[in-house]
Amino acid sequence: MSALAKARRALAPLLSHLSTWMTPSELDSLLHAYIQPRLTTFRINTLKVPTCLLNIDSILQPIESALHAVKKRPQPRLNRCAWYRNAYIVSNPAVQVRHLAHVNPHKEGQIHFQSLSSMLTPLCLGAQPGWRVLDMCAAPGGKTAMIAESVGANGRIVANELDPARAKRLQKNIDTLLPPELRECVHVRVGDGRKLTLASAADTANSSSCDPFDAIMVDAPCSGEGIIQLSEPSSYRHWSFEWVKKHARLQQQLLSNAYSLLKPGGVLIYSTCTLSPEENEAVMEWFLDAHQDMEVTDLALPFLSAWSGRDANFRPGLTSYRGTSFRKVFQRALRVFPSVEYEGFFVCRMRRCPQY
Repeated sequence: MSALAKARRALAPLLSHLSTWMTPSELDSLLHAYIQPRLTTFRINTLKVPTCLLNIDSILQPIESALHAVKKRPQPRLNRCAWYRNAYIVSNPAVQVRHLAHVNPHKEGQIHFQSLSSMLTPLCLGAQPGWRVLDMCAAPGGKTAMIAESVGANGRIVANELDPARAKRLQKNIDTLLPPELRECVHVRVGDGRKLTLASAADTANSSSCDPFDAIMVDAPCSGEGIIQLSEPSSYRHWSFEWVKKHARLQQQLLSNAYSLLKPGGVLIYSTCTLSPEENEAVMEWFLDAHQDMEVTDLALPFLSAWSGRDANFRPGLTSYRGTSFRKVFQRALRVFPSVEYEGFFVCRMRRCPQY
């Protein structure tokens, strides 16, 4: 049986669900993305590497040497990401993180292995120096560290994680990626994001302040349809439409609490690594209906709108689904279609109106 036939059989319930709004051609492309290993990607951690060319070259040289030693064919090379100059892509999918994890730039936190799609959420957030930011579902910490690059030493980040084991990994990554003078600006807490209050956040971040947050990132738990790999049954074993609906309810609860913690004029960004509109546009529709003072804004990436027209994997959010109309403004959201380079992803940026 071919890999494609195995994928169709293993993922039959999911494909039946997706076929209600995807074209046959899109489903074929999706299956190929599920079958192929994804390219390894990483970013330069500018908190530890000043962004001058000389330093970047000194960081990349050990990685290129390690790629040569792997002896994969075709010879793997590093390609710079077209829309984020600090991100790099290893050209041969046979090269995995395990082949490069030993290099000193990784051990010292000068680079961080992270999917391109997951880099989008903190970039699209557009956090500014000095902001107080809540990362509501923070583990494993790559996005948190990117926020730290933006807010700097005068900012504050509360990195919340429900699972204690994942919170330990989050703390370890923060300790590796952030220089000592910035670590005290990031406060890891263990708890349910649905129950987080300003008082509990203040207790862990800055006991003198119970002020609402300037920005909140909700990279929500989801059904994971964008990160499925056929070679990893755990990535799709639990999928069912009930699984989708369960996550949608959880996402609504997380967003509702995030709203209560966001200051007027503040930014709320929502993302998932799944494809179903039930967890993306439909959740946004519900949230905006419930909170009339929230508005969808452009993503904080000035080049993204231009680039999305050149990359078939970057698409606007849906404005209709199975006979239901969504807000036209969801065209400002971003959908990323799964491929050998990208995990499937959804990002929507919102702002709470200062006066309503």
